[in-house]
Amino acid sequence: MSTLIDLPIAELVKKIRTKEISSVDLVNEAYDRIESTEPLTNAFITKVDRDSALEKAKAIDARPDLDSLKLPGIPYVMKDAYLTRGVRTTAASKILDDFVPPYSATVHRRLEDAGAILIGKMNMDAWGHGASTENTDYGPAMNPWDPERSAGGSGGGPAAAIAMRYASFGIGEDTGGSIRNPAAWNNITAMK
Repeated sequence: MSTLIDLPIAELVKKIRTKEISSVDLVNEAYDRIESTEPLTNAFITKVDRDSALEKAKAIDARPDLDSLKLPGIPYVMKDAYLTRGVRTTAASKILDDFVPPYSATVHRRLEDAGAILIGKMNMDAWGHGASTENTDYGPAMNPWDPERSAGGSGGGPAAAIAMRYASFGIGEDTGGSIRNPAAWNNITAMK
């Protein structure tokens, strides 16, 4: 069954700007999908509260200047290596279990300024050390195509989330294959 999140981002942006669909529609679809399938992948470390994400979506839908936003109301996920003001950041280590950063990484800030809506911080190998998302203090991320297999790493959480259509896109970082490896293992496309 095709979903809104299956559509290319450019098409979603156009449909939101013309009010054919709403950001609220996209965010609700993402959370409905997450709630029905997430235990399969263990992709998330921290989910952004659905009500909080919906408030952002409603505010975007009400804006008269949607053309000024590059990603109006597009839901995304982010590897838990990035600081996100007000949202827990752990780097997949229990040492940082209660850490809520006072500021955001530039990429997160720019995405928020563009109108994108963060729905979750994703599982990874702790501190980015590993290639399978099994070296995490939050339990391994599993491949959605075969939960007996790894999602790859170190960014297995974002890759599994995109393969499961939890969001329109995901953000990770890659020095030795941390985006490319899990993308290949989860049958999605990634860019370094």
